[in-house]
Parts: sequence; C-alpha cells; structure tokens
Amino acid sequence: MARKIFRPIHQAPTEIDAHAIKGFLEQNGLQAVVRAQRHDFKGGNISGDTLPPRHLMPQDIFVPKEDMHKAQDLVAAYQRYHKKPN
Repeated sequence: MARKIFRPIHQAPTEIDAHAIKGFLEQNGLQAVVRAQRHDFKGGNISGDTLPPRHLMPQDIFVPKEDMHKAQDLVAAYQRYHKKPN
C-alpha cells in the first residue's frame, strides 16, 4: 500500500487554533495532522526560558496532497466564520 504524502496547508498561531481547524477538517471528511513549528536557534544563546510555551507557538496543519485544494477552501470558510472583530 502506498504511503500518503502530506503537505502543509495552513499555519495556525497557536495549538488551540490548529486543533480547532484540524477538527473542522476532520468533520468534513479530511484527514489532518498538526505539528508544532521547529525553532532552531543556531549560533545563539537561547535558553528554554526564552521561548514561549509550545502551545503558544505557531502550528502547521498538514493534509494529504490530494486533499490540499478542498482543505484550503475549508480553512478559508472556517476563518471567515470565526473572524475576530477588530
């Protein structure tokens, strides 16, 4: 059986936002995966105390390559519905 190729379709600002969108995609029949952004600070003196907690860091949402267009449309619809007032 061939492995599915996943592609990033959206970057959510927090883990909570990412999992809300993931749930919305899954409710609409799509498989989705959330991964935290990797932050490599090469050459600097960065301690763990300097970084924000992982759940407050940007999160990438991935879907199977063949579902990318549908997922992007769904994310856009989700964002329109959940638009935060200025």
